[in-house]
Amino acid sequence: MIQAANTPLMTKDQVNAEALDRPRISKPALRGYENTPTLDLLAAMLIGEAESEDLDTMRALASVVPNRVADDPNDYGANWRQVLLNPGQFYGLSAMTARKRIQNAFAEGTEPYQNARRAAFEALSGKLRVPQEIRGALFFDTSEHSHPKYKMLGKVGKFYFYGGKK
Repeated sequence: MIQAANTPLMTKDQVNAEALDRPRISKPALRGYENTPTLDLLAAMLIGEAESEDLDTMRALASVVPNRVADDPNDYGANWRQVLLNPGQFYGLSAMTARKRIQNAFAEGTEPYQNARRAAFEALSGKLRVPQEIRGALFFDTSEHSHPKYKMLGKVGKFYFYGGKK
């Protein structure tokens, strides 16, 4: 069953205001994304992580960001931008090969770009729907055993979702 994610939502004003804010995290932000609006930043992460996946998988990946904000702002970041820009959070934003794929998808308006923008918009507007079993996930990976201290919650597309301590 697919239900709306139980995550902190952002109003339209917050989305617009946050797009203008610079991240306030102790680590330096990922270079090249500092002035990117939150919607595009989330879409870029989705393309970088899951360009070949479908819309439902991108929605599932997007749900991890607000879960991290709600879980521990000191570890992940206090808002969506901080989580996304915090180095080491998402390989899909930091790997050079992913950056090239992101640039191409944005420039060409590809189907993955359209899916990523739609999933990002749904997430930021509080209309994101994800499978019940992965609600609250803090991590995702293509490996079934990548997080030995967290429970595997479920799988969407090629990604396994983890959360909650074992």
